[in-house]
Amino acid sequence: MDALSSQASLAGYAAVVLAASRLPRILPMMTTPAGTLSPASVLVIGTGVAGLQAIATAVRMGAQVTAYDVRATAKEQAESLGARFARIPRVADTETEQGYASTQSERQTANQQSVLARLCEKADIVIATAQIFGGQAPVLVKRDVFSRMRPGSVLVDLAIATGGNIEGTRDGMDCSVDGVTVIADSHIVSRLAHAASSMLASNMVSLLTHIADGSGTLKTDEPDEIMEAALVTHAGNLRDTAALKLLQMEAATP
Repeated sequence: MDALSSQASLAGYAAVVLAASRLPRILPMMTTPAGTLSPASVLVIGTGVAGLQAIATAVRMGAQVTAYDVRATAKEQAESLGARFARIPRVADTETEQGYASTQSERQTANQQSVLARLCEKADIVIATAQIFGGQAPVLVKRDVFSRMRPGSVLVDLAIATGGNIEGTRDGMDCSVDGVTVIADSHIVSRLAHAASSMLASNMVSLLTHIADGSGTLKTDEPDEIMEAALVTHAGNLRDTAALKLLQMEAATP
């Protein structure tokens, strides 16, 4: 039923394929009579669903992959896919009970930016996917890093829908900045329209089958976590807790 995960998985794949097509070198190591070409270096920032798929895709294409996440639990996941995990020292493990990364302090964010800048300088491709559930994406790559990266490098900001991880990016951006190709596309999954539509349709069928019976009637007499989260109003009552809190706040405002 999780449409966010299905689409994020495709986004991670699409980001690597797009970046590889724009990079002026190949991803895998290649040994030829003319010499050996070293593998490209890929940095994936954020190892949620999109990040993990980006790692898996880049590894399959033969790149050397480094992954970064503030969650300590992400290390095993990234390494199991063949990436090297870059844990930034002096940054506290920040993970919510639901398994998402949580907001960090300004000092922690500044420390991340400093270390990630050095990692970006060594990378041919940077895929940024870090997001805060229900909040603004953290800016982790500052604009001044571009000029210190390898000429022809590619940056893809997959967090642009919630503000972006790369300073100065805007939705729909695809241009060269200081010799680096910068891409930010909140609709990157539309490049894989057939797969995206198929997966979303499957998500919707699973959800509707769960919350409704064969006649299409909602199973409101069988409440569970999914039904409770989906219901906004029922039988004249407001059921959504977020909407209820907003109304209570409005009522309390003089």
